[in-house]
Amino acid sequence: MMPGVALLVEAAELRARAAVAEAEGRRLQVRERRDAIVAALELYDASLTTRSAALEIDLKRYLGVAWLRERDLESLPETSSPLRRALHRIAQSRNGEGIKARRIFDVAKKCNQERLRLHKFRDEASPENGIGEAQ
Repeated sequence: MMPGVALLVEAAELRARAAVAEAEGRRLQVRERRDAIVAALELYDASLTTRSAALEIDLKRYLGVAWLRERDLESLPETSSPLRRALHRIAQSRNGEGIKARRIFDVAKKCNQERLRLHKFRDEASPENGIGEAQ
């Protein structure tokens, strides 16, 4: 095989391996974002709708007040509150971008809902919307 052809074949193999590595990296990023959101939602005790709205507000506040100081930290010290550590983890996974309550809600619904210990509140489990206890 001529040296030029061998280099082209090697380059093609490297591009294929890089594409696989990038896809795996993206998959891991999505998983970390999802896990960070679910872990933060576990800290609230309310309906999923209320949890999502509260998390959006708390994250927005964290990004505006503390993120610029803490963005270079891998993680916050154990002496920080669990909520602050959770907000930091979400901010890291989203590169400092906020997230709307509706997207938080959608992510949580897609994930393991048992982990969230969801309660059946009036807004989510009522006879009108067909959700609730089996009879």
